[in-house]
Amino acid sequence: MTRSKKKVWKLSSKNSQSQWYRKWVIEWEVPRKCVHSSIGVITLGFYRQRFEATMITPYLVMLFIPAFGCDLIRFSVPKFNNIYITILGPLMRQSEINTWNGVIFYLIGTWTVLIIFPKDIAVISILLLAWCDTAASTMGRMYGHYGPLIRPGKSLIGTIAACIVGMISVYLFWGWIARFDEPNLSWHPSSRLNIHELALLTGLIGGFTEQLDLWKLNDNCVIPVMSGSLLYIILKRYIFNKSNAGHIF
Repeated sequence: MTRSKKKVWKLSSKNSQSQWYRKWVIEWEVPRKCVHSSIGVITLGFYRQRFEATMITPYLVMLFIPAFGCDLIRFSVPKFNNIYITILGPLMRQSEINTWNGVIFYLIGTWTVLIIFPKDIAVISILLLAWCDTAASTMGRMYGHYGPLIRPGKSLIGTIAACIVGMISVYLFWGWIARFDEPNLSWHPSSRLNIHELALLTGLIGGFTEQLDLWKLNDNCVIPVMSGSLLYIILKRYIFNKSNAGHIF
């Protein structure tokens, strides 16, 4: 497969050269982060409307096919890539101009967790992807220079932000939105693992997976799948049992 080596996303001479555009669209990736984070809100909306995974996954496949197909075309046709980047460039990272679009991995990650994990773990895994990644990126860019780097491009402050947002996600979902009248629950208020312990563990998982460099895989796949796997292992071990007392800590 021949890929264009020329970066074809060029800033428009009319408005894109402005300092505002460079800062908020190119450097801070505000449009991309808004779309990225909105998936968490949409996921909670689907959950509240009692959508099942089997109702959502076919649409993810339907979105994946054209996204994947467009990338195959633009790698071989620079003119198409130019049009593609002109339209969708503000929603992409600069590094994605001549590589795979992150939305492809986002769709793979969300589809995977919806297929293999219980509904509540799938939901929280998507929330960690949507919100922890955004929090880490934003806070890391703003304040990361005040602390050490965990690895190139990943700051301790950004990771702490991801941990905090992961904890908040647990309180929002399992503490307020989740319904406990459904079968196959992974966590219940009567569990040996109370919600504060669960929030702490999930926050740590969110921070850990956000900074994880796993075989150079895209974080849109790594975060939800790894988060879901770790949560599943923990909650499988401490799955709610009304007859059990005590906590893990």
